[in-house]
Parts: sequence; structure tokens; C-alpha cells
Amino acid sequence: MKAQLAHLYRGEQFMGYAIAVDGQLVERQVSVDISTNPSKLSTVTVVFNLDAEMAENPVRVDLDEFKCRR
Repeated sequence: MKAQLAHLYRGEQFMGYAIAVDGQLVERQVSVDISTNPSKLSTVTVVFNLDAEMAENPVRVDLDEFKCRR
């Protein structure tokens, strides 16, 4: 799984940024805020809409077994 910053275009016009995973936009993104600081790595804050189905059917992620692949 590879997360990427996506540049969004409508025709030739740049519309903004979003987050994509393996080349596919992540659903329900409302906004993306990119913060930069010359002495630190840039950060991205993404806001999502949360609906009832997402809240009622959460996914469990066991962090003891989670491994980040690069």
C-alpha cells in the first residue's frame, strides 16, 4: 500500500490536493491542508466526512501486529 499526495486537475486547471492510496483517491475527503516548515518534514492534515455506516462498522487494526512497509 502506497499513500501519495494527489494533484487534482479539471482539464488543464489545477483544483487542489487530495490523498490517494495505490493511485486511487481515498473517499470522503473534505479538505487537505499542507503545512511546511524549513527545518522539519512537511505534514498533511486531511479531513473526512464520517457517516453512520463508517461509525457503526469500524475496522480493527492491531498495532502490535502492524508493520509499515516501504
